[in-house]
Amino acid sequence: MKRLFGWLSRLSLTRTEAGVLLGLLALLLAGLVYRWWHRQQPAPPPTAEEAARFQEGAARMQQVLEPEPLNVNTATAEELERLPRIGPVLARRIVEYRKTHGPFRHVDELEAVPGIGPKTLQELRPLIRVE
Repeated sequence: MKRLFGWLSRLSLTRTEAGVLLGLLALLLAGLVYRWWHRQQPAPPPTAEEAARFQEGAARMQQVLEPEPLNVNTATAEELERLPRIGPVLARRIVEYRKTHGPFRHVDELEAVPGIGPKTLQELRPLIRVE
C-alpha cells in the first residue's frame, strides 16, 4: 500500500487526494464488475401478462401476414376497400349489387359487378370467400 501511495505521491498529490482518487477508482472497478456480473445473469421468465401480450401480438401479426379470406357477403364497404384494386367506388358497387341481387353464391359472380373484370377477380380470388 505504501508503494501505491508512493507512486501516487509522484503525481504531486497529497495523501488525502490520493486516498480519494483510489476510492473513486475502487468504486469504478466495483461498478464495472457489477455491470459484467449483471449481464451474465439469465433474463427472468416472462410474467403471465407479458406472455399473453406477446401471444396477442403474434396472433395480430399472423393476421397481417396471412389474412383470412374476406367474406364478400358480409363485408362492409370499408373492409372491401382494404382489398387490392378495390377503391371506395368499387366497394360501394359491390355492396349495392349485393343488396339488389342478394348474396353471392360463387366468387365468379363478382364479375357481374361493373368494374370487376377477369384480372381483378384473379387477384382477389385468394383473398375473398363466399358463404
